[in-house]
Amino acid sequence: MTKSSNKSQTKTQNTPPATHLSNLEQTLKACQAKLAGRNPMISSLMQFSPIATAVFDTDMCYVAANDAWLRSYELTDQALEGKSHYEIFPDIGDDWKSVHARCLQGAHESRSEDPFPRADGSLMWLDWSVYPWLDLDGQIAGIVMTTDVVSDQVQAREEARVFRKLVESSSEGVVISDLNSSITYANSAYQTMVGTRADELIGQSLMRYVGSGYNLDDVNDTTRKQGEWHGVIDHKQASGETFLAKVVSFAMRDSTGALTQRASICRDVTDEQRLRRNLVENEQHLQTLLAGLPIMLFTTDLAGTITMSEGRELAILNIQPGDIVGQSIFSFYHDMPETTANVERALNGEEITFEVYYPNAKQYFERYFAPLKDNTGVITGMMGIGFNITERKQSEEALEAERSRLQALYEAVPDIIARYDRQGTYLDYKPAGYLSSSFSPEEIIGKTPKELAPPETAARFEPFYARLNAVLETGEMQTSETTLVIKGETRHRETRMVKLNDNEALAFTRDITDLKRTEAALRESQQFLEDAQSMGKLGGWSYDVALQQSSWSKQVYDIMEAPYESELTFDFAMSFYKDSVPLQDAVTQAIDHAEPYDLELEITTFKGNHRWARVIGKPVVEDDEVVKLVGTQQDITDMKQVEAQLLESQQFLEDAQSMGKLGGWSFDLVTQD
Repeated sequence: MTKSSNKSQTKTQNTPPATHLSNLEQTLKACQAKLAGRNPMISSLMQFSPIATAVFDTDMCYVAANDAWLRSYELTDQALEGKSHYEIFPDIGDDWKSVHARCLQGAHESRSEDPFPRADGSLMWLDWSVYPWLDLDGQIAGIVMTTDVVSDQVQAREEARVFRKLVESSSEGVVISDLNSSITYANSAYQTMVGTRADELIGQSLMRYVGSGYNLDDVNDTTRKQGEWHGVIDHKQASGETFLAKVVSFAMRDSTGALTQRASICRDVTDEQRLRRNLVENEQHLQTLLAGLPIMLFTTDLAGTITMSEGRELAILNIQPGDIVGQSIFSFYHDMPETTANVERALNGEEITFEVYYPNAKQYFERYFAPLKDNTGVITGMMGIGFNITERKQSEEALEAERSRLQALYEAVPDIIARYDRQGTYLDYKPAGYLSSSFSPEEIIGKTPKELAPPETAARFEPFYARLNAVLETGEMQTSETTLVIKGETRHRETRMVKLNDNEALAFTRDITDLKRTEAALRESQQFLEDAQSMGKLGGWSYDVALQQSSWSKQVYDIMEAPYESELTFDFAMSFYKDSVPLQDAVTQAIDHAEPYDLELEITTFKGNHRWARVIGKPVVEDDEVVKLVGTQQDITDMKQVEAQLLESQQFLEDAQSMGKLGGWSFDLVTQD
């Protein structure tokens, strides 16, 4: 620079002034001509560029800014030239200022989708570039900043991501198909809805999963013309089962507006339809209920003037709906000081519920008074609702009587009743009979069985705590039996423990000594019967006509030599008889005409042995209809063998008499025969 300046000075000193001035004028004109050629081009680029562009000097003051810059940053009403950028954007942070400083030193920086927080709390996203611009001497004269606001693109991409996530997580099924109805996308809910995976759905025809109510031509025509199609249709699962679905199908178009795909939103409305029907029914019931609801309703203004009076229960006061509008509520209830006092409380912002008795009508009402407020919360009056609770009062009285009756029944129940908490502490105790504890209920309540027992017997209560825990955890009743010796007599008692709530259980203990004795006698009787049947080779059976089910006693199994676990079908029972036709005919006659039967039939046992059985059947008739056959089956093989031997002996005697020409005779001295 110094060397160049010396030459210039020398040349100037040696050149005449007029000539030097002429040269300067020519140089200035050349520069102006050159600038005149560039300025329109630069102005056009600045003016018509869609990218927001601003030029700053070294002090970050505006030199120029195009229309896109003014529109992007809402500066169209401001004159920017000469103003500081930091004055226009006071919310610019130190990071941006650092970028400007580096570019004023010659750096060139850019960034895509950079967040730019504004002072008003909003957030812009920018694609920006900052670089220096040079003067005619090649020196940095400032910077050029270009920004493209891409907030819409970022937001659109984020919205698309969020939308896709919402679609994926939606509880409603979303399926997209092309114009040939081939599935191109199905979200998780739709996969679950039809019972198959996405990889099995993609490429399949949507028509495979839609049933009646979904006409493809109609859907295509409607979506093409109106953009959407709505309907409730039968939808199919991969298993073939169907469910009712509400479907919205809408057209998906490309940037040219051409229809490319169709999206459908499906919702299983099987339960919804059922609930809607129930809702309609409930609304009808509610309307009927409200029409006959025993209620009186009135409203007042701040002065207590009645503005509305409705309800059929106004008849209790001998007035009709609307009759007292315009009257003062304080005058109307002048003889009911509690009511007027509660009106004042409601007008002052309180909510009150109280009861009123009308002695002349012998009716009870529950009153609810509350302030009325406008949209700003200012009290404008009050509202009073009266519900006729006469029946409730009567029910309460009846309930009290019933409670007393139940209490008497509770006291009369011959069971010890105890209520325990989770720790086994007695919460309540009702003794009954001489099996009760020697402690009084007052001494028992608040303690545990272990605390009431001697220390050396504490271990025997572990089963009790195990049953208590099982009842509270599973909710299943636990039953236990104990044996006691009282005054030298062995007594038995049974305890049934049930869950009352999550932290309490109820136990009923009763004396079952007589029951135990009866059961023992019954077992002895049953054993005697089984022994008798076994010795007599006699068994019992029954056949339920309606259920077509048979049952055999142990002895019948033994006669048939059949396994005890055999399935007792009718065909299985008949399979043992050498000729089952007579028995089948007898069973038919017994069922159709209530005729008993008594047959002797030859059988082949399960193990292949040949025997004879006597089968006796008797119909059981209820309401003129045979409902069951019962009978016996006896092994008469030995008797049949004796009969055969007797016949053989008789035949042998007859043959011997015939061959010996010998006859026999007898004479009854009593009958002379």
